[in-house]
Amino acid sequence: MVQVAAGDAAGEQPSARHRQFGRGAAVAQERRALAIPPAFVIDQWTTREGLPQNSVSALARSHDGALWIGTTGGVIRWDKSTKTYRRYTAVDGLPHQTVFAVVVDRAGNRWFGGDGGLSRLDANDQWQHFTTANSGL
Repeated sequence: MVQVAAGDAAGEQPSARHRQFGRGAAVAQERRALAIPPAFVIDQWTTREGLPQNSVSALARSHDGALWIGTTGGVIRWDKSTKTYRRYTAVDGLPHQTVFAVVVDRAGNRWFGGDGGLSRLDANDQWQHFTTANSGL
């Protein structure tokens, strides 16, 4: 489950523990783990909204505002403005079943670290994969 939180209407801000993602926003994998007060929850995404499962291991925001979500079922690109998502799995060229890390660099490349090594999805949506067999990993 992914939850995005921000300050409440009275101007109260989440604690430093909750400000993990973006300016004044927080993302939590488990509501129980971070105990985000209900007044701070803005959105919640679960399997009902398209996550492959309710366990999230990594989050990153790209320059276009999309949220990239790493799970044990691949990667989800969530576009909140259009309320649409795209799931990336082996069928799409992602060699990882489980994605542990997601990073977006300044050039717009999306990097995914997982059980299949390290992969880069460049700004032109072309994949490059790095493993112990083809790189210094």
